[in-house]
Amino acid sequence: MTSRKYETEPNLAARIEQHRAAGWTVERTAAVEGVTEAEVERVWADQDALNAEDHDYLASASNGCPDCGKRCQNLGALLSHRVRTHGYVNRGASQARHPSRVLDEVAIAEAMSGRRVKLTFAERRAVVERLTALGLSAQDIAQRLGTTHRCVTRRRAAGTAA
Repeated sequence: MTSRKYETEPNLAARIEQHRAAGWTVERTAAVEGVTEAEVERVWADQDALNAEDHDYLASASNGCPDCGKRCQNLGALLSHRVRTHGYVNRGASQARHPSRVLDEVAIAEAMSGRRVKLTFAERRAVVERLTALGLSAQDIAQRLGTTHRCVTRRRAAGTAA
């Protein structure tokens, strides 16, 4: 039996899912992560199956919480209750709802190397912080990110205030 890279390498499946949440194509994800397109599609299909299992289980539970038994008006209310009360995380959905909280490390690395990629505010701030830590000036960082010196100094100020 052949070993699949995404099953043996820690966090690879999670990174592949992050790429999907960020809107990456199968081809780009496979190239960046060093896996085949079939493996990327397999990870995405596995995640879809897990999400479907979650939905089917909750739908069959008659809107009753499996953890405490509380009845909710509908499936959305049940999911909200489980998130607030029991810390439940709907696999895959949390990234889609809060993309700014998920840092795409591959996009950050590409931006740090000077490649133009689309970044969220949090990712751009992370790039500025990391390049500042490497000793680059605000002007050098601005040139690398394709932005202005003023934007970089504002990101630096936002990073130190946080």
